[in-house]
Amino acid sequence: MLPCTDFSSGMRSAMSACAANQNHTDQNHAEQNSSFEKPTFSQRLQTILTSDFCPQFNKYIYWMKHPLALGAFGMISSLLLALFMNQTVFLALLGIAAVLLIAVVWPWITVRGLRGELILETRRARIGQSVTIQLKLTNKWPWPLWGLMVSKGFFALSRSSSGLSLSRMPAWTTAVFTWNFTPEHRGVYPVELPQLETSFPLGLFTCRIPVECRGELIVWTETVRLEGLPDSHSLHFQMQNLTDRKAGDFGDLIGTRAFREGDSLRRIHWGQSARMQSLIVCERQAPASASAGLIVDARSYGDRTPESDRQLEQVLSISASIVESLLRQNAFVSCELNDSSWQIGGNYRDYERFMDALARIPVGGENGPSTARTSARSRCETAIVVATWESPLFAGSLEQHKTHSTTWIKVGRPKSESMEHPPCSRAGAAARWQDALQANWRKGKLCHVG
Repeated sequence: MLPCTDFSSGMRSAMSACAANQNHTDQNHAEQNSSFEKPTFSQRLQTILTSDFCPQFNKYIYWMKHPLALGAFGMISSLLLALFMNQTVFLALLGIAAVLLIAVVWPWITVRGLRGELILETRRARIGQSVTIQLKLTNKWPWPLWGLMVSKGFFALSRSSSGLSLSRMPAWTTAVFTWNFTPEHRGVYPVELPQLETSFPLGLFTCRIPVECRGELIVWTETVRLEGLPDSHSLHFQMQNLTDRKAGDFGDLIGTRAFREGDSLRRIHWGQSARMQSLIVCERQAPASASAGLIVDARSYGDRTPESDRQLEQVLSISASIVESLLRQNAFVSCELNDSSWQIGGNYRDYERFMDALARIPVGGENGPSTARTSARSRCETAIVVATWESPLFAGSLEQHKTHSTTWIKVGRPKSESMEHPPCSRAGAAARWQDALQANWRKGKLCHVG
């Protein structure tokens, strides 16, 4: 007997499937038709009003957007109407002239009676650290002043503020204004000469005077904490710095112990050995610090772009982080920064001068060929090279970088470069440069960061 089959249920399922497919097809057609709908009149009008059809002529017509230019056009129109149509239009001409005269003369008179001086009590700071700045302002006029603002100088590189607005300035008064400045970029502040400006009362014309600045603020680059020393067989220990907290082969005698396999016969203490009837060796002091070389290439080798500026800032931040880490381990650092050499040891002043030099490097880097050397290292056996991928220091092949005793930290990667890199590069490809540097600080010989 043949098995029984339910044809009605099968037909119902097939019909429902066809209906679902038909609805899906109709929905796709509706979406395609809606995507090809013609724009409305308001959309066309908005496109016409907001499009720049002749950008090459903007530099010739932008001056027409200034309020004074519009006022001048109003005066010319009023003069023509008064001469050829009706003389009562001269009243409108006089009114416009009076408004423009007040808008230009009043700010000019205001700044002529002001004297300002900026006082920087803090000499060094880091990115994101708040610094107190004082402005000593003198008003020589017998009337109070409004609408004063401090611009440029500390706000040239800021994205969050274009200046500092001041409150009312009393007549015949010397006042001190104080505010907290939080730098967003490294560098030496003020970046340019600060200015005191005003456009009171109408805001049509702005007059400015320079403000004297007493002192300067050096903002150090961003750093990240690194633990330990990089792995290297050529790490050089300094013999002039010894410690008795760790046993070694140099310095003064700190104790004795039993002979172990592998100890040198020269370390045997024969007197103690004869007394104890067993071999006794001497323990001496061990080096307390090591030395390492750092080569930093902070130069520009191509057209300046936002990406190249970002990579240069990473080079400086990585270099500062390495120096801080080595000094924390009581290491001596011999650094080559472009054409300058820095010997950084136990003196904190050496570290300050090096960080000041990093802060003084111009935005975008220094131009010109690099004279940094990777082989001539007179005072240290280990070198750490930090540079961008455009640097000629990375001109060698990848195999040469693997076999060299130098630790390479490469910032950035060209688009045409192969993705076959050491393990450290894969770890830093999708992470921040801080995370990549911390993860690969003691691992690889060639490390890509950023």
